[in-house]
Amino acid sequence: MISKSVIKEVSVCKCPRLSYLLVNDQALVKFTKYLIEHDFQLSDINGVDFDFEKIADLVSENKQLVEELKDILLENASEVKKLIFEMKDYEEVSKLSRKYYFDLYKGKAKRADTINGELDGTLILSNKLIEENTIKLLNDPEVDVIFEGQLTFKDKYLARWDILIKNESELELIELKASSYKDKKIKEEYLLDLIFQYFVYKNVLPKLGFTINKVNFLFLNNEFYLNNEKVTYPLLDKYLPSLFSTLVNTYKNQDLITYIDSRLNELESLLNFIEESADNEKSLDSKMQYCCKKCLFFNECLTRCNYPSENSIFSLNNSTSYGGFHKKSKQLIEECNYKTLDEIDDDLQKKLYPLNYKKDKYSYPHLQIEVSKKRINNWVDLSKIKKLLKKDYQIYPLVFFDFETFMYPLPIINRQKPYEPVCTQYSMHVVNKDYDLFSHDFDKGSGGNITHYEFIGFPRIDLSSNPEINLIETLIKQFEQEKINYQKGEFTIVVYNKQFEQGRFENLIKKYPVYENFLSICKKRIVDLLEFFQFGYIYLPSFNGKASLKVVSPSLMENPSIKEYYANINFDLTRTLDYQSEDNVIHNGSEALDAYQSLIRACLTDNVSDKLHDDIIKGLLYYCKKDSWGTVVIFDIISKIANGQIVLK
Repeated sequence: MISKSVIKEVSVCKCPRLSYLLVNDQALVKFTKYLIEHDFQLSDINGVDFDFEKIADLVSENKQLVEELKDILLENASEVKKLIFEMKDYEEVSKLSRKYYFDLYKGKAKRADTINGELDGTLILSNKLIEENTIKLLNDPEVDVIFEGQLTFKDKYLARWDILIKNESELELIELKASSYKDKKIKEEYLLDLIFQYFVYKNVLPKLGFTINKVNFLFLNNEFYLNNEKVTYPLLDKYLPSLFSTLVNTYKNQDLITYIDSRLNELESLLNFIEESADNEKSLDSKMQYCCKKCLFFNECLTRCNYPSENSIFSLNNSTSYGGFHKKSKQLIEECNYKTLDEIDDDLQKKLYPLNYKKDKYSYPHLQIEVSKKRINNWVDLSKIKKLLKKDYQIYPLVFFDFETFMYPLPIINRQKPYEPVCTQYSMHVVNKDYDLFSHDFDKGSGGNITHYEFIGFPRIDLSSNPEINLIETLIKQFEQEKINYQKGEFTIVVYNKQFEQGRFENLIKKYPVYENFLSICKKRIVDLLEFFQFGYIYLPSFNGKASLKVVSPSLMENPSIKEYYANINFDLTRTLDYQSEDNVIHNGSEALDAYQSLIRACLTDNVSDKLHDDIIKGLLYYCKKDSWGTVVIFDIISKIANGQIVLK
């Protein structure tokens, strides 16, 4: 069966293999179960993780499968992951929109996918029964609004709408999107979704005596927030008209139906491609493309097409911020047909990725290729390391800092807009000029002229209160406690990837102008430790094209020279940098975000024990502490390399 999820996925790369796997249910079921059984840690070489939300979207039309997958997921999950999963409601925005239209039409609304059409009734799992119910509701004069209606065309195209409003034989289609409408932009995947639906309905509804005369997108109001009110979960009905206030029925200066009609031929070409691929088992042997990197089946295809797990051409760092461009990688993969980095022709390498060109823009991928060709091993550019240290790291104390945030489609605390990142915690290690890593006690957070400070909001206590003002005031007090003269800018904030932290400070400035002076100074004093790696001043083979903190930190500690230098430190330094150890409740930033927002909603509904609440808070603090501590260790390693105390072997 071809559905909107198939259309969205295949449209990105027009991959025959992907078409075959998505249209043939058994292949998709097998692979989806594999993902769940492997704890969703399957990721591509660039580290893009796919969670249940991504998988659920792919199989959403098969409700029976979704229920099966839930059981598999929860079977061996940790308490934290169980809470995250139990609190995640992938239909939450849809439920609220249905409630809004149900009340708006004073009960003359029914769901096509529940028994008796009830708003919160028992789900019908059979697609055939849902369609039969949909047709009954279309012909019921007592029903003005139909939710989750489903129709098929030619027994192979399945489309389901969110909201349909009846006006006798004329219908108004409303496609809900759990996102906000910004800058009058609509994502291509949203448009494709609607084009596919309209294609099915245009071919089916006239035979039933109906036509669609109006099409809309319904977005969340990106300016909606609650101010000094008690937030409930879920949101109270009185807020729904304000939340769902963005109805869009035009695109590119034309009504949506006109625009959709103009793209139907394009859709039909895509459908023909999908059908031909789905019916041909040889599609499984299709050639890989650059865009395959973002596909759920990427790792499976790498193996099937004999690409190596290391030094694969797909591992070439192509991020503009690290050096290089996507078009260059696309050329190497699709035109040159390279499978490994060492296959790249020397002249082409020199042309595409010259070393030390335009402020080191291409150094990173150049070094990556050189390592794969075994022409260099550990790469260190001492002169540039010393220059950057002198430029950015001379004003002490150095404040090694890390924010953690959470966002959610709906406001679940005060002064939070849909999908707005809220700063919930930070960790910082204040390092003075005469610091000594060997005299520091990591667990106590003191000693060696290094002091650890932290903050976190407590959902059990705060409930619907926004923790950001308390966070800012705590940070100011801790600066004063350390006698940091922030008014004169006599400090340096050290982060890993400054774009994130600068963005958070900028957002806090906009929301809380009374603290603008302090926050603006902090933002200006940020320097980025990532630059030592993204510009290729240090490159180790174990980086494998990555430069994230989670890769760089443990990779450095595995180097024999660095291991030897820190062998006599008075605590297990490696343990403090290991995010996957058993004593870690939280293992990555995505899990930290999910855990915190799940905890807020669980507290609002009194659905979490004190012990689990405290365990998660403790885990979040420990995780964030490791992030800021990791930057301290990396800085120390860089400093020791610069002054010759460490020579990488």
